[in-house]
Amino acid sequence: MIPLEILRELVPNRFPEDDFRASLGPDSFSREEPERWIGIWSEYLRFCLRRDADGGYFAEELDLTGLIASGIFRVTDREEIKTSPEFPIVKGYQFGAILFRGVRLDDGRESTVKLEGGRSRAPLLERVAIFNQHATPDGYVAAIFENDKGDHFGITAGHVVERYRPGQRVPIDCSECGVGARLVTRAPGFIDAATVEFPCGGPSSTWYRDGANVRSAIEGETVHVHLGNTGFKASTVMMSLSSPSEIRSAAMPKHFLIDEHGHPGDSGSLVSAADHDHESADLIGMYLGDTNCQEPSGAFFTYGYGLDLRQAAALLGARHLKGDFHE
Repeated sequence: MIPLEILRELVPNRFPEDDFRASLGPDSFSREEPERWIGIWSEYLRFCLRRDADGGYFAEELDLTGLIASGIFRVTDREEIKTSPEFPIVKGYQFGAILFRGVRLDDGRESTVKLEGGRSRAPLLERVAIFNQHATPDGYVAAIFENDKGDHFGITAGHVVERYRPGQRVPIDCSECGVGARLVTRAPGFIDAATVEFPCGGPSSTWYRDGANVRSAIEGETVHVHLGNTGFKASTVMMSLSSPSEIRSAAMPKHFLIDEHGHPGDSGSLVSAADHDHESADLIGMYLGDTNCQEPSGAFFTYGYGLDLRQAAALLGARHLKGDFHE
């Protein structure tokens, strides 16, 4: 988890000077909390990347990129990046954007993203990244829900159950009684999520509060990662991930990276907001695995990799989620 004193120095403590309107309004966080400003500037950075994606240099770069990350990243090398003072390197962390690729192309012609009409610049880096799923030998559910008939289901990572057909027993057990679950369905397309059914009714040590309790992660905020095998970890949301098509279509990113990670067997575990009691904690994401990100020097940083739980629940028809905190 990144200390607050570092987070406060990474981005300006103000709104961008542009025609951008942030979705994080005045009531999202108090002005004293740095994650609100990091979230706003990260949203604005994606806004500028989308605005520049129709032509020029960045449009060409998108065709050679697997994912675009925006937010906070670790850095060891002080590369020759002509950023503006608004985005300094602070104790090994910096705000900006990363182009994730399978190999280093060494053809970058730009190293910054122009913000605020060119009055400020954020770094635009190229990094080699390897994504590893953590489904072996088993997995967990992030949340449970009931259908109209009172049947109990859980939401897990799709890759945990990819070798199974609906109705088959899957390597996911109830975190309370140990009874095994069966596969119901998988989310369509590339959404790494699935629904399983608990004949026992699922774990009772879950929490649900009236009102909307499922939301997306915000860069810079502290979250709690309830890893089924590895255990509880407090972590910082580092970056949101977008595909090139999402940048071009202005869709919001649905995956995120955190500064802590688990191990094989943790896939499907819950990522929640950092509230002191589970009953008031927002449900944010589902843990999928880790990401090894290589610096030009050859050094590696490892991040945790998560899926937006709100998107997964919507595609699976799940409502009134209860978080499984694995206790």
